[in-house]
Amino acid sequence: MNDCNYMTGQQIQSTENALYDHFIAKNLGESSRDIGKSLTFEILFGKVYIQDSEGIAMIRSCFPTVLSINHSFKKTYSYSYLPNLLQSVESTIIVDTVLHELYEEGYTMILTKHDSFIYPNFIEIDNTDIKDVILIRLFDVLGYIFSFKVKTYPHNVAHF
Repeated sequence: MNDCNYMTGQQIQSTENALYDHFIAKNLGESSRDIGKSLTFEILFGKVYIQDSEGIAMIRSCFPTVLSINHSFKKTYSYSYLPNLLQSVESTIIVDTVLHELYEEGYTMILTKHDSFIYPNFIEIDNTDIKDVILIRLFDVLGYIFSFKVKTYPHNVAHF
């Protein structure tokens, strides 16, 4: 077996961001989440190269089957297929479903930017903050598989 530091199922369930905070830190000696995010994007969305970067080589040594499937998928469909598919799914959920329903109800002052809703602070629907209305719609579509944060700027942005 290789030198990979693994986590038990219980550790994974109790640790949000387990890949970044545990696996990358233990195996690459990096405490920054940036390297974990970069590697995740490289694995999922990057081109397939003949030689792995140091980080990809480490992940391949720990998860050879995952990277083999990923490599095969990219060779079969192209490296750009998965990001395009994910963008299409995101657009269907955010724009075609949630935003469309809100617009049909007359709340046309809400905009989207990628996976975010942008809206003024004063919007309420039936005395309910618009953020809560958006969350209810997203939970109806996705279940409880997403996280979110609200950033207040000169306008509000609910980032999902």
